[in-house]
Order: sequence, then structure tokens, then C-alpha cells
Amino acid sequence: MKRPSTTSGHLEWESLVGRALLRFGDIEYVSVRCLDVIPGERLFASTSGLEFSRRVEILLEILNNRKELTSSLSKLRDGFKRAKELAKTRNLIAHNPLMLNLYVNHETHESAATYRIDSTRSAKHSITLDELREFSAEVDDLAATIWLEFGNVAGDDGQIWKEFTYIPES
Repeated sequence: MKRPSTTSGHLEWESLVGRALLRFGDIEYVSVRCLDVIPGERLFASTSGLEFSRRVEILLEILNNRKELTSSLSKLRDGFKRAKELAKTRNLIAHNPLMLNLYVNHETHESAATYRIDSTRSAKHSITLDELREFSAEVDDLAATIWLEFGNVAGDDGQIWKEFTYIPES
């Protein structure tokens, strides 16, 4: 039986996982900065240590309770709503291994190999390479949008975003 080649597929997984997690880190960072800039009072000290979903819930509650939202605040709100949904997939990727699944046809002795991240807690949750490609691209776009809108909202208070934003080469 010939062993299936897996090297190139594994490298693509590593690249996409790394990119998605780094860009999600941008989103997490901006969520902390938003709670320092957007409310009338600074909430940084009491919210920076919270887990992402709880921090985003507080931020969304603040934004949803505003009588009027500027276009940038509205886009931030929508972006963080989407980020909260995407965090489930991010957690699946971050907390589960990439597994190589080998399949062998015992009659023909042909084999196939596929990578997939499967949840160790639930067989219902997994991510394929195609899904990872889509996820990585969406997180990349969402992080760029959130950074941009945060810069628009924060003004001078958001100067740090210009200094630390990673802007990928196109």
C-alpha cells in the first residue's frame, strides 16, 4: 500500500490556522480598547481580564443602549456581533488538534488521507480545509473592518491602532 502524501496539506492548515488566530487576536485587542474608549467612563480595568464573549456582551450592551449610533459605531456593533459567532469556530480551532484521517479500501488497497479538526467534546463539530479557508478569509476581513471603525470612533484616543495594526500585503 502506498502511503498518501500529506506534507503540503499540513502546511496550508498551519498557515490558515495561524493567520486566523492572529487576526482574531486583533479583534480581541480592539474589544478591550473599545471598552476603554467608547463608554463615557473607562471600563478597561474591570473588563480587560474577562473572556472574549463576556467582554463583547458588555460592549454590545453599551452600543445597543445608545439612542443614536454613528455609522462607525453601528459597524463596530455589527462586527462584534459577527465576531462573537465566529468565536465558536475559533475555539474549535484553538482547542483541538489537527487530525489526519486515513481511509483504506480493503478490497482495492487504495487509501486516502484527509486532515480535519474535530472537537474532542462533540463529534458534531469539525472543520475542513475548505471551511478553514472561508473562516480565515472572513476573520481577516472582519478584523480589518473592526480596526478601521475603531480608528474612526477613537480619534486621537485610538492613535495606538495606527502604530500596531498589521496590514497584510495584497
